[in-house]
Amino acid sequence: MWKRALLVYGFACGSGPGFPIDAAIDAPPPGGTFSVDWAVTDTTGTAISCAQIGGVSMTVDLHNRAEEGGIDEVFACSSLTGSSDPILPGTYDIDFQLVGQNSTDLADGMSQMGVEITSGGNTRLTSLAFAVQDTGTLAMSINSLRSGGNCGSGATGGNIDAMTIELDDGSGTCVPATFDIEPEGSSYTVDCTTPAVTTCIEHDQTLTTSNVLSGPYQIHISGDEGSGLDCWANNDSFIVPPLGSAVTEDLNLAFGSATPGCL
Repeated sequence: MWKRALLVYGFACGSGPGFPIDAAIDAPPPGGTFSVDWAVTDTTGTAISCAQIGGVSMTVDLHNRAEEGGIDEVFACSSLTGSSDPILPGTYDIDFQLVGQNSTDLADGMSQMGVEITSGGNTRLTSLAFAVQDTGTLAMSINSLRSGGNCGSGATGGNIDAMTIELDDGSGTCVPATFDIEPEGSSYTVDCTTPAVTTCIEHDQTLTTSNVLSGPYQIHISGDEGSGLDCWANNDSFIVPPLGSAVTEDLNLAFGSATPGCL
């Protein structure tokens, strides 16, 4: 009995082989970081702003060849530069994506493979250039909400006999544009110097203009009744998307009930 107790005591306190108490655990090496710059251009290589195309972020997808899965680093699109948080040192394959509103993939950057991220160091990646198609299409209809239509006469109609249209960009500058009017097959050209007057456009007609620079816009529509009375108006704002996409706007005219003579 004593011998057995002595052996147990010797195992617990002796200096021979065994598992030392409070053995130090190896700490992981300090992480490393990366830095990257990028430019945003149209398809001709001309610099454009992230705001014009609705650019939200530049996402970096990293895959460490020694690990399963991957990690993301996200930078604001408009910053055009970014430095990562510390990540595990290793060899990485890296992809890049310019992301717009509603998580739209605006453009992909060229992948960079076999990038070494060193412990305690910063690796500068090759600069990126994202080329984005920065035009879209605007389609719209105009509605007085009168049961007799925009052009109908009397109490049920809008009594409109003439219209003018102006399209302003985000800075308030008039933008020349030609709208195709369907199904009639006619057109309306925005003249920023002398606004063109056209006959009444009905609520079931669609006005479309393409190759419009993407970004925020405001439309100004005036509907006149006889003798030039400015009785109807619309001043809605909207955004024309990039990538050749279209936005469709149903524009309701507001009636100028305080204007003498308007019906």
